Amino acid sequence: MTRIASLVAGAIAVFALAGSAHAASFNCNGRITYTERTICDNPGLSAADNQMASLYFSVYNNAGPGLRPAIQHQQIRWLGWRNRCGANVGCLWTAYNRRIQNLSEAGAY
Repeated sequence: MTRIASLVAGAIAVFALAGSAHAASFNCNGRITYTERTICDNPGLSAADNQMASLYFSVYNNAGPGLRPAIQHQQIRWLGWRNRCGANVGCLWTAYNRRIQNLSEAGAY
């Protein structure tokens, strides 16, 4: 590999890592909502989204089949509430903090 090709490959790797350093639990590329763009652009909210998603799937996967529809319904309702925040970062922080707390409590059974 030539020196220039090595530099280009290294630069691409650095930009790829930098772009994914605070990626949310969903794909931040392509068509996303205004709320999702706000989450993707905020490293703290992206981290909260990842934490919430991890807790959600843990609770969902550890629940019995009879409980899973209710857990999924709660998540869908929460997403609607979160999406009403729009680009309001304070509202999004509140939404994530409450959902993380609820999921943490649900996982403690």
